[in-house]
Amino acid sequence: MYAYAANNPVRYIDPDGREVVPEYDIRDPTEEQLKKFYNARSSAKNNLDSLLSALKSPSFKKESAKIKESAKNWLGLDLSKEENITLLKGKIENIIKGIDEIKGLKMDYGEKHKGDMGYVKGEYDKIIYGSGEYDLLGDSGNDTFQGFIVHEISHRYANTVDVELENNKKAYGLKESYKLPEDKKILNGDNWEYFYEYLYTGGTPRWDE
Repeated sequence: MYAYAANNPVRYIDPDGREVVPEYDIRDPTEEQLKKFYNARSSAKNNLDSLLSALKSPSFKKESAKIKESAKNWLGLDLSKEENITLLKGKIENIIKGIDEIKGLKMDYGEKHKGDMGYVKGEYDKIIYGSGEYDLLGDSGNDTFQGFIVHEISHRYANTVDVELENNKKAYGLKESYKLPEDKKILNGDNWEYFYEYLYTGGTPRWDE
């Protein structure tokens, strides 16, 4: 007989009895990782401040075609309607608040989130990054570090989720996010990421087969 998960199944997982693997393995980031995070965090904050100012401008309805396009394609919002502008302003204000309150970055080398982009854990005031995907995030296009920050903070501060699909998968990626019903888009974390990236990092305006 052996002691399953070293007699601590809360902390460890033990899939085959050969190796005990920590479910979470939270570590401090390297200087390079932290610098990348702070640069992206600052850019996201500045860009969202500018977006909020545009939404509050009296001339918004006559201008800002790109914002309207991104909101319609990725969030399912028709910004010709005042109530949708108000809704978007509130969500953006909350995400900006989240960026201010999320102070830093931690890396998780554990098994539970292996390969994940990241998550925000309740007891931390930091974004927890699933270290397996760190180097895949770029500075331009889609799947950027700025977009990742917006995605993760939207979960806590804009009440988004990773929307479940009928095939027991989640709405990750351009195709699944774009194909969501209009009323589901604003609820999905990836949709917020792509909404932001089209506006500020050269991301795609839509998904086409």
